[in-house]
Amino acid sequence: MIKNNVNANVAYDETKKQVQIDELDSEFIFIFALSTLARYRVNDWAEIVSGKKNVLIGKIRRYLQSVELLFPNLVLNELHEKTLAFYEPARIGGI
Repeated sequence: MIKNNVNANVAYDETKKQVQIDELDSEFIFIFALSTLARYRVNDWAEIVSGKKNVLIGKIRRYLQSVELLFPNLVLNELHEKTLAFYEPARIGGI
């Protein structure tokens, strides 16, 4: 059984060993899990997307919107082995 804690370490109960998972890895794992759910558990995914039985889809959408902005920057930082920050350009006229 895997338990996540605040420090992004994953502890395995059987061995008591902790493995560090950085943010890029955790983002990838979450997206992979969502895509696996959508592909292999279509009925469950359809229920989640419909939002009729639970409110998960709102949380998933907010998370995906934040990942959409963050993930490319995380990949770039990993490739260049330094921290680079990019922000959306200012919008003209409130568009």
